[in-house]
Amino acid sequence: LARLHERRGDYAEAARWASAGRPDHAAQLYAAALEHRPGDTRVRMMLAGCLVRCNRPAAAAAEYLCVALDYAAQRRDQEAMALAYQVLHLDASQLVYVAVADLLRRIGR
Repeated sequence: LARLHERRGDYAEAARWASAGRPDHAAQLYAAALEHRPGDTRVRMMLAGCLVRCNRPAAAAAEYLCVALDYAAQRRDQEAMALAYQVLHLDASQLVYVAVADLLRRIGR
């Protein structure tokens, strides 16, 4: 229970840093939180948003891609597609194209 409260405190602290205009600090806290709960898509989305604000598009795209693939596996197709387009916008490297193409094949597009 103490660890859960501590993690929630980290999320709250990260949100405070983000809203204070310090996405770099928030990103560090969100990344640390993901070490304990790598499947937490809400935290991963927050991390990606902070990385965009820190002008780290490749890192943000990688985080968004993780969430998009998770959504595709859950058949949350519209959300997966929206994130796939965000990934392409942020980092249209060949590797991302391959991963997004796989995502698109899985959801039948």
